[in-house]
Amino acid sequence: METKQLPTLDYPFENRGLHPLVHETEEMSEMWIQNVYKAKQNDTLERSQASVTLCGHFAARMYPTAKRDNLITIARFLLWGLINDDYLDELSEEVHKETQEKYDRILFEGYNPHADDLPIFIEMAAIRDDMNKLMPKEWMKHFAESVHLYLEGMTEELYYKRPMIWPTVGEYTRVRQKSVCVYPLFALLELSEGLILPDHIYYSPPFKRMADLFCNILAWTNDYFSVKREQGIDVMNLILINQYWNKTDLHTAYEMSVAIHDNDVSEILTICNSLPNFGEHQEAVDHFIENMKLCIHGQRDWYIFDTCRYPLVIDRN
Repeated sequence: METKQLPTLDYPFENRGLHPLVHETEEMSEMWIQNVYKAKQNDTLERSQASVTLCGHFAARMYPTAKRDNLITIARFLLWGLINDDYLDELSEEVHKETQEKYDRILFEGYNPHADDLPIFIEMAAIRDDMNKLMPKEWMKHFAESVHLYLEGMTEELYYKRPMIWPTVGEYTRVRQKSVCVYPLFALLELSEGLILPDHIYYSPPFKRMADLFCNILAWTNDYFSVKREQGIDVMNLILINQYWNKTDLHTAYEMSVAIHDNDVSEILTICNSLPNFGEHQEAVDHFIENMKLCIHGQRDWYIFDTCRYPLVIDRN
């Protein structure tokens, strides 16, 4: 299969490139890797390839208009998500649930882990504290609920991942929306510039559907670039699922999966273009929608131009 002939992921909206503070953000990310995680979670760091993943660039691509302190906090969370993902991959369902309960206590109840606890728990409390300095208290509910959904999805994935049971596309979509850790990125669209949408907007049906589609689009993009990394060892990938259930070649599975991705992009744009006027909140909604589009475009570009965590599937040129 000629990789350059794969269908591409394209977006009919603006791309801002990297945030001007990308290098400072990457330096902070590397500092956390070396000074926070390395002592107690070095095995997880090695699996995660944390340094070459370039979480600072990830934040700078997806949130190119963020305020400086907000961008640093976003990068800190993205690094936590990478390491937490690979940490949980090795654990039982029982420990998954215990871990979720501990994170819930940190985010919903203000619990502070002990100094000798794992860095992932200590860092989540530090991220929470950073966010509380940047955002009003009512925003933390948006973020805490989104992290709860992500951890719930990670546990639900175990049913398929451990025994290598192939989910249907519908089953996969339901679980992957949560486990991909993108609902938190939806909440971070508010944090990036320090805006907050009132609950009657943030939890409204069109915004809930946008959140689901946002998760889908970023999940399908991750799957697009993860095939070589996951082939033969993982069943939680849209391209591989389409290949399995449709008994087709990999190139055709890519085409089928990109079509699903493109349909979700079309639907999210339709919702954006049909939203009502939100009066005094219209400016905040406009910024949120613009940030969402930049985030979608930026994630794809991070896979192509920045990270070395994933083998190339298309020509960077």
